[in-house]
Amino acid sequence: MKKHFFFLFTVVFTITSCTDTSKKNSIVGVYQSSKLNFIEKIKYNTYKDIKGLKLILKKDSSFHYETCGLLIKGGWNTKNDSLRLNVSDIKFVNDSINKIKKPETRKDFLVYKMEGNSFFGFVNDTNGFRINKLKRNE
Repeated sequence: MKKHFFFLFTVVFTITSCTDTSKKNSIVGVYQSSKLNFIEKIKYNTYKDIKGLKLILKKDSSFHYETCGLLIKGGWNTKNDSLRLNVSDIKFVNDSINKIKKPETRKDFLVYKMEGNSFFGFVNDTNGFRINKLKRNE
């Protein structure tokens, strides 16, 4: 009985370890803003997208995220079809502004839906519903 339990434990442990690592490694890389294509505009019922963003996902589960006005660092993880960014440091690109105030961390900017080699973030604010599409650089 102990042999069967040990064998079963070893198989399950090996499968779960390999699966998580391969999925994690498959999304490591550099992503940049990309325009929505016609199908995506229809699918998400919007023509508005966000430009000028760059996301770097590293193997050690850390990330570096650049927007036109912010530099964000932290850790990342995945759950089902979502990428979650956990912020540890956020600051304005213009360092003199950092002395006056600290930027806000927006939760809607930090969760992405994974589809193929792209991530889709959904932002709904005073500018309306917009899509933040980040496509992997090949």
